[in-house]
Amino acid sequence: MSAFPAARKVTPDELELIRQMSKAGSAPKTILATLRQQNPQTHVISRDISNIKARLRGEERNGRTPYSFANAVIQLLAQHEALPPHQQRLLEEQVAGLSQQTLAPVQNPVA
Repeated sequence: MSAFPAARKVTPDELELIRQMSKAGSAPKTILATLRQQNPQTHVISRDISNIKARLRGEERNGRTPYSFANAVIQLLAQHEALPPHQQRLLEEQVAGLSQQTLAPVQNPVA
C-alpha cells in the first residue's frame, strides 16, 4: 500500500519538521531518519521528502524560477542602494551565467 503516493501523505506535524530541518540544511535521508524515529509507522520515503523540499523552495520564491528570483533580489538591493553599481553589474553577470535549474551561491556579494 505504501507504494502509492496517496498512502504516503505527510501530517502537518511531519511537514513542519521537514520545513524546519530543510531550513537547517538537513539532507532528505536525515529528515527521513528523524521522521521514522518520531513515528515508526510513517510510509514517507526519501523521494517524498525531496519533493516536499522542492515545493517549499518554490513557495519561498513565490513560484519564481531561481533565475528570476535572483534578478528580483538584485533589483531590490539596487533600489535600496544596498549595492554599489559595479557590484550590482557583477551580480547580474553572475546570475545571467547560471542555469535555470541550479542557483549557486554568489561569492561575497556585498564585500
